[in-house]
Amino acid sequence: MITLEEGLYEQNEEVKELNHINCPVCTSSDFIFLFDFNEDYSISKCQQCHSHFCSEMLTTVELENFYSADYFEGERGYANYFSEVDQRKKTFERKLKILAPMMAGIDATLEVGCANGLFVELARVKGYNIFGIDISTDSIHRSSSEVRKYLSASSIMEYKSDQLFKCIILFDTVEHLTSPRDAIAHLRGLLLDEGTIFIETPKLNSLLSIIMKRRWPYYRPPEHLIYFRTDSLDHMMGDLGFLKLKGGNSVKTLTLQYIYDEIKRTNPKIAFLLNFVLPFVGKMRLTLPTGSFWAIYQKRKR
Repeated sequence: MITLEEGLYEQNEEVKELNHINCPVCTSSDFIFLFDFNEDYSISKCQQCHSHFCSEMLTTVELENFYSADYFEGERGYANYFSEVDQRKKTFERKLKILAPMMAGIDATLEVGCANGLFVELARVKGYNIFGIDISTDSIHRSSSEVRKYLSASSIMEYKSDQLFKCIILFDTVEHLTSPRDAIAHLRGLLLDEGTIFIETPKLNSLLSIIMKRRWPYYRPPEHLIYFRTDSLDHMMGDLGFLKLKGGNSVKTLTLQYIYDEIKRTNPKIAFLLNFVLPFVGKMRLTLPTGSFWAIYQKRKR
């Protein structure tokens, strides 16, 4: 029997040959093909944890090449990541209020996927002892001179530190990882006992995803490779030795111009409708739900 969710994606009865042997979230080999994203990538669904994932994963070298200079200002990633500095600051300031109790004190915090270090810079101005890493050397070079000494160009698995962290932050990062279980296990080793991990990622079981189906804007391989439900992320983190403390739905402050630029890359027909009003309201700022969620997990003693 085809479930409602599978029917929404017009699942093919044909068996599609996939090159990903196990679900990257729960390691199950019980998964089905959902749809082709384009001629290069396809999306599958795990029958055990119900996560979706890209069936064609990139190698480490391919990932490093993908997150080059034009990822932040081009066709492959963000339309223009660095153009929304004021809006990103407002978003990060709200997140800092959530994270402040976990970051307080002399012990250090690490942001994974820090891009040009804007959050690190804001947090350091407020007195927090925080560092950042990003796989993109180009984005690190785009950071301000004041914060660059606190940033490192490194993948998660290659990152080593002489100190342990009380808090590790992943804003919109875990969905980019080819092996999230290995990455989180590595980060767990960098945490102090009872330290916390903050994860924010697109919400597969959100209303936006249910309505838009395969046109959900977060389906963006090879940029986004894993698509978590709230419960599938909880189960993965539990397996890896974490206890969930709390969570919620994400909001961001964005301009209509930025929203248009992002929609245009994945849903050009919808973007076309905004063309008529954009010249008049493009600079308008909106604070709205993004169809993502966040959760805080605490390291358990084993």
